[in-house]
Amino acid sequence: MGAQEIVEVVGQLVVNEGETLRQQHGPRALAVAREVKAALAPRLEDNPAYAPLWRQFQSTPQRQAPAIVGILKVLLSADAALAQRLDALLDEYHRAKGVPSSNVDTDGGAYVGGDVSVKGGDFVGRDKTTITGDGNVVGDRSSAIVVKRTGVAADEMAALFDQALALARQRPPEVGEDLEAAVETVQEEAEAGEEADKRLLNKALDVLLEEGPDVLEIVLEAVLNPAAAAGKGTRMLAKQAKRSLARKRKAT
Repeated sequence: MGAQEIVEVVGQLVVNEGETLRQQHGPRALAVAREVKAALAPRLEDNPAYAPLWRQFQSTPQRQAPAIVGILKVLLSADAALAQRLDALLDEYHRAKGVPSSNVDTDGGAYVGGDVSVKGGDFVGRDKTTITGDGNVVGDRSSAIVVKRTGVAADEMAALFDQALALARQRPPEVGEDLEAAVETVQEEAEAGEEADKRLLNKALDVLLEEGPDVLEIVLEAVLNPAAAAGKGTRMLAKQAKRSLARKRKAT
């Protein structure tokens, strides 16, 4: 099952409440699409980090779809029950549209229609990752084994920056444009690693602290996570911004 396809199904409901979908594929496909949305919506609406982006998606689905896809990949990796439910609904949606259920979207992995015999080794359909250590088991219904998760995945990192951008765009243009530019600058410099321009980064963090503390909080969550590619200097400036943010909130 692909997160991209799930988001496309839900996106069809946003446009004229799914009337086009009903006309093209029938009432049963529309009903299943609504079940898909009903299964996914609470996970986004109840998460403060995802809810604003989810609302933006319902207004401008094409623009916000990539961010929702990234978030959904994270949710599916962390919640096997949700993944199984959406997988079943997507299969039912295909049948309702007249698409044979043998059409399998493996999201880049291998698909074998018959029996497989493996002797003396492992059969890996796509990626097999074993991480030792204590922690939670995280999987996406593949053969990957993850025993310890040391940080958010790249998709979640991108989703955090996208969510910060969506929050910035909700502000009046005279403020929102500055916040949006600051978020993009921080993301670019964080991805530059040790080559980051500390002057630009510091200026962008100052703008966020002054004009959008709530946006800054999301940005800092992304930059300071162990999975981020940010360099030592970037992390140091981010920690300073975090302390400044705490002082500002305490003062108010």
